[in-house]
Amino acid sequence: MHPPTFRTTLKELCFPIHAVELLSQWKKHSHSPPRFKQQPVLVLPGYGVSDSSTYILRRFFKNQGLETYAWKLGNNHGRIRELVPPLIELLDSISKKHKQPVTLVGWSFGGIIARELARVSSHNVQGVCCFGSPLIGGPVNTIYASVFRYMGRDMDKIAENILQIESVPIPTPSHVIYSKNDGVVHWEACTDRVNAHSTHAEVNTPHFSMGTSLETYSAVLRWLDTIL
Repeated sequence: MHPPTFRTTLKELCFPIHAVELLSQWKKHSHSPPRFKQQPVLVLPGYGVSDSSTYILRRFFKNQGLETYAWKLGNNHGRIRELVPPLIELLDSISKKHKQPVTLVGWSFGGIIARELARVSSHNVQGVCCFGSPLIGGPVNTIYASVFRYMGRDMDKIAENILQIESVPIPTPSHVIYSKNDGVVHWEACTDRVNAHSTHAEVNTPHFSMGTSLETYSAVLRWLDTIL
């Protein structure tokens, strides 16, 4: 496995097109009857970005009747051990507020963190969905691999840490969305080879467009229909 090819990465330039396509469909979907009944959903952003990157996604889910929450931890710096404790507290507070477990949705590296929360706080988790998440190797199989190496990061150690994390089964329903047009993470690295109960869905949307892609949103909603 390796980072995506340059040709595949060029597809990420289509982000503005996908954003416009979503906006053109937004009015139609925003006037549809709510699909769910205010079930809580916590959305986690990808590496290096904050809740602003998931704003449109959360708004769309809210229009579907879901009670969406942002993680409110600023930019995702990727240090899982530091991020998990406050997220467990947030997860617990949301669960108590709604008197039911919370569904987790994570984009890219946010998906890895969401899956870890499902392991350590499964009683508060209804299910976990990730899209474009480097479940195999972490940044090793992404276009940022060379940058991490330049920064002096031990890529073998990082890959080993991700392997240890992902080797622990997820006790809740799990869904994985990947794209062969992903120009940031190699699509095979976004599949779950450990949890036999995990379901998979393939989309055509490139990585940076997943947060504003009606195709990706629809894939998540179809999965939510099976667990809520």
